[in-house]
Amino acid sequence: MISHDNKKNFRILAVNNEITLLNSLKRMLEKQHEVITVENGRAALELLFEGAAHFDVIISDLNMSEINGDDIYRFLAEKYPGFEQRIIFITHDMISGNAKEFLKNIKNVLVKKPFTREELFQALNAIPQPGDNK
Repeated sequence: MISHDNKKNFRILAVNNEITLLNSLKRMLEKQHEVITVENGRAALELLFEGAAHFDVIISDLNMSEINGDDIYRFLAEKYPGFEQRIIFITHDMISGNAKEFLKNIKNVLVKKPFTREELFQALNAIPQPGDNK
């Protein structure tokens, strides 16, 4: 069983266009982590453009209007190489063809909706720390 009392205290950027899911993420994580929430990919990119180093982990919905999770991934891969590996993607079981292809080509953690607190913490524990050779 994963311990929620581990020493990983992350500063997390949560990106999702579903406000209720954002609020749930914040409630699940805020006792142990600092959680900043934004309601769309554009707001996430604005924060990340200022500096991805401000965050340890990004939890992003894969499918959002305008700017998707894969757009955030590509931005980070270009501007902050290596940081894109620190994204946890959230999605539902019905994944479109483009999203399926994208997910096949990356190694990021994927959490399917609906998810439990335990699954979310397992995903956080799977994020490589700086200097890890994962």
